[in-house]
Amino acid sequence: MKLRTSFKRDAVPNDLTHLARALTAIGAHGTADDFGQAAGDTYEPFRLMDRKIILSDETLGAISQFEMLASRCDTLIGTSPLGTALARIMARMDGMFVAQLNGRRADYRLCCCLDFFKESGTAKGGSDEARLSALGLDLTPASVLSASKCAHQMETIELNSLCGAAPALITPGHVLALQQAIGRTFHPKVSSGLRTWDLPGESDEPDADAYRPPSPLELPEFLQDLVTFLNESPLGPSAKVALMHYQLEATKMFSSDTDQLARALLVGIWRNTGLIKYLMPPIAITPALARRNHDEVLRPYQFAPGLSEMQMIDNWVYHTACASQNAFEVAQYGYTIAHQTLDRWRSIVAARGTRLTDTMERLLVTVVGSPVFSASSAAEAIGTTFTTATKIIGVLEACDIVRQMSRGRRNKVYECPEAVALFEEIVPDLAG
Repeated sequence: MKLRTSFKRDAVPNDLTHLARALTAIGAHGTADDFGQAAGDTYEPFRLMDRKIILSDETLGAISQFEMLASRCDTLIGTSPLGTALARIMARMDGMFVAQLNGRRADYRLCCCLDFFKESGTAKGGSDEARLSALGLDLTPASVLSASKCAHQMETIELNSLCGAAPALITPGHVLALQQAIGRTFHPKVSSGLRTWDLPGESDEPDADAYRPPSPLELPEFLQDLVTFLNESPLGPSAKVALMHYQLEATKMFSSDTDQLARALLVGIWRNTGLIKYLMPPIAITPALARRNHDEVLRPYQFAPGLSEMQMIDNWVYHTACASQNAFEVAQYGYTIAHQTLDRWRSIVAARGTRLTDTMERLLVTVVGSPVFSASSAAEAIGTTFTTATKIIGVLEACDIVRQMSRGRRNKVYECPEAVALFEEIVPDLAG
């Protein structure tokens, strides 16, 4: 599978070019201010509710193509037996890629273990290091465990939003609380909350056009404007969240974790507006696999010689639509691989002469998304008794589908190596 990780255009869309020129000419007489700044001006971030957002035909087409794919993919996967398992896998992958974008290397297997600790209630009391050591896992280097905790935190935030944790109306308090929760995980030594210091303007040359960030005193108004825009703008969900991310970057509203915050907000907004209901794809995969292209696209809000503000915004939204489409393509690919894996397991069980019951089928599906588990957690997940779950696990052990991770005969913890390896199967194929 090959992702469309290049978002460069051969030229600025003609319809926006002509419109920008016309509005610049009108603006000379003072009647086009709310369409944005013309090319060549010193760029100062604007309040979203003060601007008329105009997007090119090409960008609107990319948005439509993405939103149709998103709705179709969300319904197809979300209403299938694999829906819950795939939602967990995709959120876990997104956490992995967010960690990578922060220069950290997380481990999918460790993330699965952290999931098990959380879901089984064993995360209460004691340290993750002690629990992981009890499973015989090598925790060196420690940076991998730290990165895995970050990835797991992003996974948890996204799944919570997908399950309705995000409020119907976004408030400044919700944005600040989310940023604080993310900051405590990724950058615990950095102060959370709105930026409290002035930033210098940025330019490549002393006399060149520059980007002028707002002062800290203006940021509360920008934050209020942002949440008003998210709640009241008539724009569609994908354009809305693209502009939300643009605004967070352009204003430098927070000193760190802007990407993570934008993605965390995105899930709740997409769900609240009905674009998704079941599945959040790994939205961070495109910038992680195409870091150079992503970084180049993140620069227009600072300084883009020859482009008007309208054109810079259009580039950003176009990039977001393409990246979002890639994420759902990954979800579809993961769905295909998961189905193939399940079919292989069914064949192994049948070859052993064991009847595949509905309860065993439910456990196999659950194991795809939660490959580290105990008899108790498995029983709870599929709605059966501890005894029945233990018997089924015994069959799967005999078939070499699962194996015991923990030591000893009590409080056994199992893993499914093939399900743990799904991440390593999917990602190199995408990157290649």
